[in-house]
Amino acid sequence: MTLARQVIRFNLVGVLNTAVDVALFYVLVRWVRLPSAPAQVLSYTLGAVNSYLWNKFWTFGAGSTLAFAEVTRFGLVNLASLLLSVCTLQLVARWQPIWVAKVAATAVGVLVNFGGNRFWVFAVTSPGSGGRAGRR
Repeated sequence: MTLARQVIRFNLVGVLNTAVDVALFYVLVRWVRLPSAPAQVLSYTLGAVNSYLWNKFWTFGAGSTLAFAEVTRFGLVNLASLLLSVCTLQLVARWQPIWVAKVAATAVGVLVNFGGNRFWVFAVTSPGSGGRAGRR
């Protein structure tokens, strides 16, 4: 699959993930009255589960079974993305409304996730390459 097609699919999945993330974040902050950092962790986590399933099977077509190493890599990429997004959220919220901070945190997450997913989590090993190579 071409890089352009992967980017399009990744972004479509991202729209769905973002809708799940933002909707849950809104409910947790507005109705449950959870502080923004724990709400971010919970909403992000649910979006990440959705992301893994759609990106594995549809965006990157990375096989039909769940592999422990792949799930671990996905978890590490998402943990890095989550930490950066929480830091971004807290930093930007110091001088902007929480929803502006949420948009900034989401943007950081998208960049980290696409790179990590394409080049590490769902990368494939090319025969004779001796290592992992990006899916083309």
